[in-house]
Amino acid sequence: PGHSVWIQGTAAGGYRFHLVGETPDMACHGPLFYVNGVLTTTTTAVDRLEMTAPEDVLGVEVYRHAGEIPPEFNMTGADCGVIAFWIRP
Repeated sequence: PGHSVWIQGTAAGGYRFHLVGETPDMACHGPLFYVNGVLTTTTTAVDRLEMTAPEDVLGVEVYRHAGEIPPEFNMTGADCGVIAFWIRP
């Protein structure tokens, strides 16, 4: 909740990944990010996605609360949610 995620641009001009917003719960410091099943920082996820064409994004999973998160993504600190991106290697 409170986040928007999108990719814009063209193959010729390059792509830009956008993540904006804040979690409404001040106790949360934002969701955890996974790229192809690997926990990563927000910066690393954004950098990786900016090098990815939109057609190479295979899927995006968004889990808002700890109770929704599958065990493989439910690490310490995941109580603020998880965003998992699946992209072609």
